[in-house]
Amino acid sequence: MSNKEVEVCDCCGLPPRLSPSGEVIPLHRCSRCRKALYHDAACQKKHFPDHKKICRKLAAEAAGKKRAKKELCPMFSLEERKGKGRGIFANFPIETGKRISPSAAREYFDPIVLPALNEKDRHERCSWCFNRLEDHSKFRYEENEHTASYPVILCSEQCRDNGREFLAVEERSVKALVDQAQEHHKTTANANVAIIAVLLYRLIFQILREECSNDGGRDKKFNSQLETSTRSFIDDMHSLTWENEKENSVVYMRSCAAQAIQYAFSTCSQLGWDGDKVLREFHVDPVAKIVCKIRPNAVTICDGESLALGIGIFPIVSYMNHSCAPKTLLTFPYGQAHRVPRVRVTACSPISKGEEICIPYIDVMRPREFRRQDLMEAYKFFCTCPSCMSDEIDSKMIGLRCQRKKCSGIGIQQPVVGKFRQVYKCNQCGKTDFHQGQQALDLFTKFTKPPENPTNRDVKQYASVYKNLKSLCSDSSCYVRASGENLLQCLLDSVSRCETSAELADVSARARKVARETIAAYEASDEPCLIGRICIMRFKAAKLSLFLERDPRKAIEELEGVLKDMKLYFPKNHEILMQVTDEIHNGEKVKEALGM
Repeated sequence: MSNKEVEVCDCCGLPPRLSPSGEVIPLHRCSRCRKALYHDAACQKKHFPDHKKICRKLAAEAAGKKRAKKELCPMFSLEERKGKGRGIFANFPIETGKRISPSAAREYFDPIVLPALNEKDRHERCSWCFNRLEDHSKFRYEENEHTASYPVILCSEQCRDNGREFLAVEERSVKALVDQAQEHHKTTANANVAIIAVLLYRLIFQILREECSNDGGRDKKFNSQLETSTRSFIDDMHSLTWENEKENSVVYMRSCAAQAIQYAFSTCSQLGWDGDKVLREFHVDPVAKIVCKIRPNAVTICDGESLALGIGIFPIVSYMNHSCAPKTLLTFPYGQAHRVPRVRVTACSPISKGEEICIPYIDVMRPREFRRQDLMEAYKFFCTCPSCMSDEIDSKMIGLRCQRKKCSGIGIQQPVVGKFRQVYKCNQCGKTDFHQGQQALDLFTKFTKPPENPTNRDVKQYASVYKNLKSLCSDSSCYVRASGENLLQCLLDSVSRCETSAELADVSARARKVARETIAAYEASDEPCLIGRICIMRFKAAKLSLFLERDPRKAIEELEGVLKDMKLYFPKNHEILMQVTDEIHNGEKVKEALGM
C-alpha cells in the first residue's frame, strides 16, 4: 500500500469519484489559493462560505513564498529587495536595441484582458485591435441598434469574429443599461461610459469566465503569459492606499465600480451564468478598491507620436517600477494581424546584469518639481531616483543660462527652506540673479498646450515664448524642447489656413527650422530614453523637406535614415513606420517624375 496521502474533497470529505468506465476523476483546486480541493462546482459553492475566510490568506502566503525571487524567463526575474519592494531585474547584460521579452519565441507582452479604448477614439478606432477606422470598412455586431453612447466598431470581419465572444455581449449589456438610464431620467442625452469602468468590467467578466464557464475561461487571446487566475493576479497587484484618496476621487471610483457591476450582472443574465454570484462577491467598495490597483498598474497605450489611445493591464510589465531616467522604450503593436494591442519593451541603453529594468510612468522630459507632482497625484509616491535626488541633474535639465557677459555657466538650484521661490547660483561665476529667466519659465506654464485650431495670434505668442526661452536657457533645456514642439504643432496646425502657395511655403519653412532646432536640443540632452521622440521629430522635419525642396533625394535619404532607426524600436508594420514608408514612396514618385 502506498504511503502517499489520499486527497479528499474539502466539502464532503470523500475521495475522488469514479467515472462510469471506472477511471478516477481528479479533484479540482480552488483557482485562487490552489489549496482547497473539490469534486465539482457544486461542492465548491457549498463550501465557499467557510473557505472564503481563509482563501485569501492561503493565497497570500503562497505568493509570499514565491515573491523573494522568481525567474519569469531566462532574460529577467521578479525579485523583492529591501527598501525597494518588487521589481524586474536583468539576469544577464542587455544591449541597446535588444528586446526585453517574455521568451525567445515571443517579443511582446500580452494584456490580461482586452485593453480599453479612450472615449474620444471609440468612433475613430477599432474596439478590438485599435486600428484606425476607414469609412468603407466599419463593422458592428448590431447594425440597427447601434448606440452612440458606447459604440463598438470593428475595422474588419476578422476583428469582429475575434471579439464576438467579448465585445458583442459587452455592447448589449452597456446598451441595455444606458437605455434604462435614459428612460428613467427621460432624456436622450448620451450616457458617459468611463474608460476605467470598461476595464474594470472586463476584469470582472474574465473572472466570471474562469469561474463560471465550462472551459475555465482560458483564451489564447489573453493571459497567455499568466500562470495564475485573473482573481489571484488582481489580489497580488500593488495597490494605492484607499484612505489617502481625495473625496471626489473616491466618488468617481465608486461610480466606476457601480457601472462595472451593473454591466457584469447584465452579462451574466444574457449568458445564463449565476448573476447572484456578481451580487454576492462584487460589492461597490471592494470593486472600487480594485481601481486603486488598476491606476498604478495600467499602462497607457500610445501611438507613434506618444498620443494616448487607451489603457491596458499587462501582467509582467505591471511589475516594472518607475525611473525618471529609464533605459527602456515602450512601443505598442496595435492594428496588426487583427490582434489586441500588446507592449514591446526595448533597451535604449545598456542594462547590466542584476540591474533593475524600469519604465517611465509619466512624461520624464519635465523638471523634477513637475515629475514628482505628477507621480504623487497619480501613483502616491515621492520619487527618489538618482535624477530626482540630484540638484545638478535637474538644474541642467532646466538649463537657465547665466546672463552675465562672457560667462557660460548655468544656474544650479540651491537648498530652499519653506515655500520660498527657488534660488539659482551660477556654477562658474556664483551669480544668483536669475529673475529674468525664472519669469520666462513662469510664462511658459501658461502656454504648455497648443490650441487645436491656432490663430495667427496664437502662433505669434508661442513663437515669442520659444524665442525668449532660447535666449535665456541652454540648448538642451527641457523648456526649449517643449516650447519648440508647441510652436511646431501650432505651425503645422495653421497650414490649413494658408491661402496662397507662398504663405504655405513660408509656414512650412518656419516649421522645418523649428523642427531641426528642436532635434538639436533633444540630441544635446544626451538622454537615451528620448530616442523615440527624436525619431518622430526627424520624420516631421524630413517630411517638410520633401514638400519644400525641389530635389527630393536628400529628403528621401533622411526618411530612410529615420525608418532604419525606428525599426530598432517600433514593431513591424507599426502605424508610424507605414507613414514613413508612404512618404518615401511619395518622394520616389516625385524623383521619377523629375527624371532623376
